[in-house]
Amino acid sequence: MKQSFQSLVENSYLLGQKIYAKILPDNLFFTTFCMQIAYLNELLFFLEIVFVVVVARIISNFEKGYLKAFVLLQGLLANLFVLKEISIFGLNVCSGDIFVVGILLSLNLLEYRFGKKHAQSAINTLIFSQLAFIVFVWFHLRFLPTNNDLFHFHYQKILEFSPRLVLAGLSISFLTLNLDRAMFRFFSRFELDFALKNIFASSISQFFDTLLFATFALPPVFSDMISLVLFSYLVKLACILLISTGFIGFGQGEDSVSK
Repeated sequence: MKQSFQSLVENSYLLGQKIYAKILPDNLFFTTFCMQIAYLNELLFFLEIVFVVVVARIISNFEKGYLKAFVLLQGLLANLFVLKEISIFGLNVCSGDIFVVGILLSLNLLEYRFGKKHAQSAINTLIFSQLAFIVFVWFHLRFLPTNNDLFHFHYQKILEFSPRLVLAGLSISFLTLNLDRAMFRFFSRFELDFALKNIFASSISQFFDTLLFATFALPPVFSDMISLVLFSYLVKLACILLISTGFIGFGQGEDSVSK
């Protein structure tokens, strides 16, 4: 019985090899490309943007609590991945830039659908949650691990910069998020599509956010700070354009900004 099962497995493997040889060309470059394409940063970058757009578009049809929760989630992820440096089309950028743009999109959606009071409430909740995050991180990094603990070192390496980053970023975020709110209200005076208002407001606020955050918040661990600021802003602009494209024609004929 055991031998027959082993023989079945071997025959299935050989059959799979024959099918693979028939379907795919015998080309090493093509095979290598097919194996590695799933790991391209550019592809993952685009897929993550699509995911942000899809989630935001879906939850914007529900009650305001979903968008507020999405703001908080992206705020947490932005803090966790702000130190992860990646290469996109040859440019060195922070991997958390997508979440920063996603926060602005969510806030603009909140103001557009439910009014400025709820957008401001989301900003205040985000700031409070970041302060709580600092306190909880401080406590947990100071717990003495057991001799069998294998992950304390990794948590410490990841989170040791978090209090400094969050504290420095809180005032910057408060200024730039409120700047985005002001810019969104300004452009709402004109008969513009939501996507255009989001692009203009987010582009202006993110210019100051990128410059201030890189100057006062980021630790000196990046190879080239000037290129990081420039390329990070360019990537944020690309994120803003791509994400906003998913909201062309959104909510035409109904603008809640005055509520």
